[in-house]
Amino acid sequence: MSDLPEGLLTPTDNGVLLQLHVKPGAKRTEVGEVDQWRKALSIAVKAPPQKGAANIEVAAFLKEFFNADSVTITKGQTSHDKTVLLEGLDLDSAAAILAEKIRS
Repeated sequence: MSDLPEGLLTPTDNGVLLQLHVKPGAKRTEVGEVDQWRKALSIAVKAPPQKGAANIEVAAFLKEFFNADSVTITKGQTSHDKTVLLEGLDLDSAAAILAEKIRS
């Protein structure tokens, strides 16, 4: 977890909290880089920021990306900056998946 900034991932009783910076209305849905200043993972989604469409896409994409049991947006429903709960993961697993996939 050495390349990941402190605060990006936070363990909880139910899983791991992940800090995000979301860019809706992109050409394709994809994970970007870890923003060291924001201490957040950048993610672009195709869906527009209307009627919760981008939030739904973020949750579905991250559920598959991390192979999580579920993904819930816990903070930032109407903001580009969000906190999501990745249920069914521990801190080490989430960090390993993130480190592997953002390097490849």
